[in-house]
Amino acid sequence: MIRDTRPQLQCTPTAACAKQRLMAIQEGLGLPQHGIIQAVPTRWNSTLHMLQRMLEQKRALSVYSGEHGTFASLSAEQWDIISNLVDTLGDS
Repeated sequence: MIRDTRPQLQCTPTAACAKQRLMAIQEGLGLPQHGIIQAVPTRWNSTLHMLQRMLEQKRALSVYSGEHGTFASLSAEQWDIISNLVDTLGDS
């Protein structure tokens, strides 16, 4: 599951104009204006942080994906798996 998620996040907004658009979407949805975290192999908890941020920004990522089509939206089942992973890993 995480292997499926990482490539999609590698294509998330990184250019300044894309970050500005994401921030505008976040503001419009009333979400915190946080950047997207990417997992780093040298940080053991970065995958958990990435998944937590994905859940926080789920609606903004869906809107951005719909507008730009730069990465595929996750299915409802994949979002459920991510939620369960965050619940499980976040408790430890």
